[in-house]
Amino acid sequence: MDWPTQRVENIPADEFVPPHCPDAGCPSNRETDPVPFRCIRKGWYRRQAAPHRVRRYLCTVCGRGFSQQTFAVSYYLKHPERLVPCAAGLCAGSSFGQIADVHGGHRSSWARLSERIGRHAMLLHALVLEEIRARRLLVEPLVYDHLETFAACQDYPIGIGLLALKESRFVLSVDAAMHARPRRLPWERARRDSRYRRWGRPPRGAYARAVAATRDRLLAISAPDVRLRLATDAHPAYRRFDRSPRIERAVHPNPPRRRGGPRSAEVRERHRQLWLADVLDKLVRHETAGHKRETIAFMRRHACLVLRVFVNVVRRNLVAPRSKRAGRAQAHVTPAVRLGVVDERWSWSRIFAQRIFPHRIALPDDWAAIYDKRLNTPMVGKNTTHRLRYAY
Repeated sequence: MDWPTQRVENIPADEFVPPHCPDAGCPSNRETDPVPFRCIRKGWYRRQAAPHRVRRYLCTVCGRGFSQQTFAVSYYLKHPERLVPCAAGLCAGSSFGQIADVHGGHRSSWARLSERIGRHAMLLHALVLEEIRARRLLVEPLVYDHLETFAACQDYPIGIGLLALKESRFVLSVDAAMHARPRRLPWERARRDSRYRRWGRPPRGAYARAVAATRDRLLAISAPDVRLRLATDAHPAYRRFDRSPRIERAVHPNPPRRRGGPRSAEVRERHRQLWLADVLDKLVRHETAGHKRETIAFMRRHACLVLRVFVNVVRRNLVAPRSKRAGRAQAHVTPAVRLGVVDERWSWSRIFAQRIFPHRIALPDDWAAIYDKRLNTPMVGKNTTHRLRYAY
């Protein structure tokens, strides 16, 4: 995968070459446009954060002015040094308050920064999937399951679907399905129904739509002549995978919960086939504060919750070793290295090497809704969306 090793803000101004115009409406914005990108240098400007002197440019095609900092992930940040600590803290199970106590600032500042990191992680993951499609690397068996969590209130739960490759342990896709809470005790049902009458009931069929979106995404990044082998449990919504003749699904029902006694052959086979899904579930809950059970660090918005999962997925694929039990000899082998999409283990600094413009990537509709924060949370009074024109 063609990705720089040095961050844009650390490149000397005399060596930096703008790759394209940052304006989405400029004919020189996309690499496939016939008009070549031409720009001229136009002075400097000073800022408080390093680098303190940044070169300006002017696009000769559309007349848009920009700078070297426009192509950096730290674009328009007062504290660019907080990017790496924030990402590392989010994947270390720290809450925003704990990160603020260690590195300073207010927890709301770290919360806004985490949204930017989540959007960058989603765009970077989309680029990695495009590389997998171009190089025809999708030949391994897959496993798929949902992680149950919630945002704002337990009466509005959401299922996070994780699609992963068994051998490399690379997480391919993330989807979200907000659904109604199952019936519990009588007083819980009364409270749930009261909230549904006030804020509205979650839409029906969310799991089926999420599974269909994941299926279409899986078929889009795989070669047409490859038959995909998928292992799931017996959730009824997973039957959407069976509608494609290219997907061969093996169903392993969840065994009934009981303590003591030897495990049956069906239970052992289920755990052998779906162990990766169970491990990913545990790792997401362990490494992300908002998904821990009985926590006060739960998320307030469903869109922000899914963006945090993308941060964890990027770390799992590119930064973290594939297996910590393998020892130091295999510490450099990440799931992306094992799959063959990258050549070496990445650091958080390399992940933030350059800015990714969303208008240059064709995000799926469900991911675009999460990126723009159009996945509303009913209990939140005002669901603000991310629609700034030049924002990250």
